[in-house]
Amino acid sequence: MRNRGTWSSSGGGGCGLAGAVRAAQLGAQVLLLEKEPDLGGNTAHSIGSVPGAGTRFQEAAGIADSPAQFVTDLRGQAGEHLDDPVADRLCGISADLVHWLVDEAGVELSLTEDYMHIAHSVNRLHNPPNREGIEIVRYLEATARALGVQIGTGVPVTGVAPDGHLMQVTTATTVYAARNVLLATDGFGADRELVAKQIPEAARLPYFGGPGNTGDGIRLGEQLGGHTASMDAMLGYAAMAQPSEGPVSFETMFSWTVPEKGGIFVTAAGHRFGDESVGYSAFTDEVLAHTEGVSYAVFDQRILDHVCAYEKRFRLIAQRTDTPILRAEEPHALAAHYGLPAAALAASMTAYNAAARGDTADEHGRTGFGFAPLVAPFYIAKTVPGIFTTQGGLRIDADARVLSTDGAPIPRLYAGGGTTAGICGPSGARGYVSGNGLLSALGYGYLAGGHAARSLLQ
Repeated sequence: MRNRGTWSSSGGGGCGLAGAVRAAQLGAQVLLLEKEPDLGGNTAHSIGSVPGAGTRFQEAAGIADSPAQFVTDLRGQAGEHLDDPVADRLCGISADLVHWLVDEAGVELSLTEDYMHIAHSVNRLHNPPNREGIEIVRYLEATARALGVQIGTGVPVTGVAPDGHLMQVTTATTVYAARNVLLATDGFGADRELVAKQIPEAARLPYFGGPGNTGDGIRLGEQLGGHTASMDAMLGYAAMAQPSEGPVSFETMFSWTVPEKGGIFVTAAGHRFGDESVGYSAFTDEVLAHTEGVSYAVFDQRILDHVCAYEKRFRLIAQRTDTPILRAEEPHALAAHYGLPAAALAASMTAYNAAARGDTADEHGRTGFGFAPLVAPFYIAKTVPGIFTTQGGLRIDADARVLSTDGAPIPRLYAGGGTTAGICGPSGARGYVSGNGLLSALGYGYLAGGHAARSLLQ
């Protein structure tokens, strides 16, 4: 059977859904195909942070921001090798994206004011009420269905090929024809062989992203002449909570607001080993360099209460019967929970508190200390590092069109999210800025859907 439409999205995460909604709003007939049984992808695993520079929500909070300032922040983390045209475009439309999500796509977002997260110079992250990405997925899915988007789940796309002025989209049972195609299948974190080849240092890290992220869209794009970049870049996560009985999963992601508000990490020997303020992705390198794959978060009651008040996922971890978050009134008892050398842990906490008070410079260069110095009662949690998604993929232009090896856009082919080379620098885990993943996914989807739908009217 052969079906015709004007827009097809391969992948039903945040990027595919945003592209589908945007294209449908502009009059396209839209088909969205997702190979997993449920929509969501890595967006569903995220905490739903969408950065916007210059939004009305920031203005209402008295926060001055601009796309130029956002780009400067990105470059400060990712370095001078940032893909400037794409970064400029995404930062430039970031406020419009947030407003569109709220006003036209049915997504409930508000400015997050209790933290900024890594590399942001001002509060510009916007989150759904429970700070869970699955909420964004549900809002977008409801809007897509209301607009008449045809959605198929459990339907892997096995091929995309040009067919005159159309593109053929092939599944196991059907060949569809569309004027434009969006590749939005995310990265290749679930393909462990490809991870080992492209990012050897991540080969021993467990993967906590979507199970369908096996690089399908990247391969489809390459078959059509697409060019890849930054294939050794990734989003690492330095601290996944390790329950005493249950498995580690994306549901046990240890909130990085804990170290941002003054918590620290120590080794099994009780020694602090890095500047926690570099962020959860960059700090993954520190965990790999200084531990055997296990580190321990140390914080206090004020930090626990603050994070539990705002973040549902962390609150649920703390409430588990097998919670790894354990309490003690003094450092020696804290160390005993996990068998750490008591004197070493106490010395690490004393040295850190001296730096937080301003008595000495921090030995690891940290300059922001949140609520610290830490005061009793104290908490300790066992954590392990992991990888959430890869950050390399197809090169695209400022309209999300896939670029060939000669730099020219491939007709009728778009890509976004983890299927593309991100805005986190060319390699490694250190270039990631909080919210970049959803900015790339939702932003590229928004741009691709708009550009493709408008092209149909020309």
